[in-house]
Amino acid sequence: MNRSLFCGATPWPKIIAAMVGGVGLSGIFSAWSPVFEPRLFSSVECDWRVLLGSAVLLVISYPLATGRDWARRVLLWAVSLIGVIILLWRGVLLLFPMSYSDLSPEQVRVARLTAFLSNLSSFLFILSLLVFLALLLSHPHVVASFRTSKRLNQATGGTAPRPNA
Repeated sequence: MNRSLFCGATPWPKIIAAMVGGVGLSGIFSAWSPVFEPRLFSSVECDWRVLLGSAVLLVISYPLATGRDWARRVLLWAVSLIGVIILLWRGVLLLFPMSYSDLSPEQVRVARLTAFLSNLSSFLFILSLLVFLALLLSHPHVVASFRTSKRLNQATGGTAPRPNA
């Protein structure tokens, strides 16, 4: 790889900021959902929690793009905290399955097995995503690129050198 292309800085802050900003932007669009009613007038509902979380992701994407180490740490902390909360919830669903009182005994076995496998796959997916993001944000090259960006910003008065075109 041509090292002069990046002028001594690696693109990790911009890659992570693009990922976080993209998730934030898609969350803003997915927070709104149409509600179709039998009446003539239909409405649009908003999930304010998703909208707020997505707005926070959009706001933090700028400090991430500029290579602020505190933004990487905040993102790592948030990913860990939210991931652990979701994993605990999925673990509860695995350990304490739903009750199926209106089904026949054969249907109950199939329904419990299906629910267990679904919850297990969700648990493992979230666990693997959480581990991947935590390892990515803690990787020595990523940490070094955020610290390098900070030093470059301080040395150049807030404007890091741009890659050569």
